[in-house]
Amino acid sequence: FENFYANSFRTDRGLVSVLSGYPAHPTTAVIKYPDKTRSLPSIPRRLKDDGYTLSFEYGGDADFANMRSYLVGTCGISDITSDSDFPVSQRLTKWGVPDKYLIENVYKSVTEGRQQPFMKLVLTLSSHEPFDVPTATFDVPFLNAISYTDQCLGDFVT
Repeated sequence: FENFYANSFRTDRGLVSVLSGYPAHPTTAVIKYPDKTRSLPSIPRRLKDDGYTLSFEYGGDADFANMRSYLVGTCGISDITSDSDFPVSQRLTKWGVPDKYLIENVYKSVTEGRQQPFMKLVLTLSSHEPFDVPTATFDVPFLNAISYTDQCLGDFVT
């Protein structure tokens, strides 16, 4: 991409910006206000209306920052995978499941018995502070986290 920009500095704002086209606000997250988010448009909801099967996969707590309420109420996504759906042995970080296990779960779900057409939203978390990842390629924790998530996504594509 030649012109690709972040839509926010926080996941709770970026999610609504990407899926509903709602500009991220610098001091508050609209996702925390279900009365407001219910009236927003949603790409997933539109696809659901056109017959798509929707799902959301995340290695963290889907209730964090009111995400589940937004995903279900605004986007129409009822198939939500979060940290509690993974074995305790894979919940290795402060926030939940490292991206390796999340991406392996996503791969399995898209290659076994999937329905057509579908939209699967995947939210990684290893690149969030405190950047707790099982590799130490760089001296900077943030760079390790980005490299780790990039490797997980590369393995998925391969």
